[in-house]
Amino acid sequence: MAATPLTLHTLTLGAERLVYATCGSPAAPPLLLVHGWMGAMGDWRLLLPTLAETHFCILPDLLGHGDSDKSADGDYSIAAQARRVLAVADDVGATQFALCGHSMGGMIALTLAAKLALARVTRVVNLAGIAHLRSPFLRGGVWLMRRAGFLLTAGFRIARRLARRRWGAWLLTAGIFHNWPRPEGYIETNLRYAIQPGMEIAFERGLAAVLAMELLPHLADVHCPVLTVFGRQDRLVSPQQGPWVAARVRNHRLHWIERCGHYLMLENPQECLAVIQPFLAE
Repeated sequence: MAATPLTLHTLTLGAERLVYATCGSPAAPPLLLVHGWMGAMGDWRLLLPTLAETHFCILPDLLGHGDSDKSADGDYSIAAQARRVLAVADDVGATQFALCGHSMGGMIALTLAAKLALARVTRVVNLAGIAHLRSPFLRGGVWLMRRAGFLLTAGFRIARRLARRRWGAWLLTAGIFHNWPRPEGYIETNLRYAIQPGMEIAFERGLAAVLAMELLPHLADVHCPVLTVFGRQDRLVSPQQGPWVAARVRNHRLHWIERCGHYLMLENPQECLAVIQPFLAE
């Protein structure tokens, strides 16, 4: 699949520098694509050639991710990241827009639709999105990282060394995908950004933000149509999150992709597009 030409932009919010990209016609309906925890705009690369034919695609790198700043004292809460996505929409002049969010990006998209931009969000595509995560094990991990940050820094150094070898890259992505081989270009594009220097901040702060956010009580306030898509074999985010969202959002559809893991838009982009396109076109 040919790469889609992207136009890169920089947005400064206070002391923070955000990078985002656009592609497609600015006259087309705006579609903001929000990556997840440890992701970047490149996570959408296999969907872009098709989505850009019908939509003006806007791809932010969230604070701490991709080419945006890795601010050690920034606000990494879900609400703060959602406000940054809204600022990107403002920067391109999108008064109303559809959202497509993956994992933590799904949580951000639903936060915008339920709390921060109810009148502006027209539709939400929620790909393996998180609505509720309560884990004593993960909370303990965040506690440990905050008190022994050197362990996290050392872990990322080891990960960067492992990624140079095929077996090491397989080990680092063992819980992400269901199928082998990994999607073409994943190691060079997606994994490289996920373990780049400075990502230790987003690793700990992003995980803490997801654990601190309780979205379920707010989902009844979502008035726009929502499509949730999960891979049946997702081992990073429980597929049970899909029915939880479906039970609380009035105008909701739930679609399952069989034999697919967490990064469904990379592992099975064809089926993702087959269900996303008709939903966005309605």
